[in-house]
Amino acid sequence: MSKKRNIFYACFTFLFVGVCIGSLTAHAGDSSVPWPAARARDSVSLETAQGLTAPLSGPLLAIDQLLTHVRARDRVHAFSLLSAAQHEKYKGNAENFMKNLRLMYHAVYDHQVYRILTPVTSGADDSPSMLVKIQLVNHSGDETLGVVHVIQKEKGIWEIDGIIIFSNDRARDA
Repeated sequence: MSKKRNIFYACFTFLFVGVCIGSLTAHAGDSSVPWPAARARDSVSLETAQGLTAPLSGPLLAIDQLLTHVRARDRVHAFSLLSAAQHEKYKGNAENFMKNLRLMYHAVYDHQVYRILTPVTSGADDSPSMLVKIQLVNHSGDETLGVVHVIQKEKGIWEIDGIIIFSNDRARDA
């Protein structure tokens, strides 16, 4: 069953990524949506395509918390937001997780500002999941786009199950 679900997620991700690249690159140049200089902890919100904001909850709040903890280099709290599969991948070690982010996911590790873009719901009713587009900006102002896979576990708890970052060589610090 797990293998079928993984194949479904892989196929859905490839399809979703193709659609996202086209829509995100068109959206990335849109200056009509205001870009916050910084994210205030008490005013976390989702910016919609219409420029409206809504309070974050559930999966979007989990993503916000992950990015906030990573930026603060709080590896224990960031690691606690990951799914069981991600814990297994990093052998239950928060230090391994942060080291991997630093070496392989520069845009996530070195971001200064981020924006959570439009989410897309997917998955079966018994195991809801969501793919959420994010935009990360480093200290030089270089933007990088990505997709975060979030899954819902027991009692409505959402966990981060994977991150895909679209390559941006300018976003990596020398």
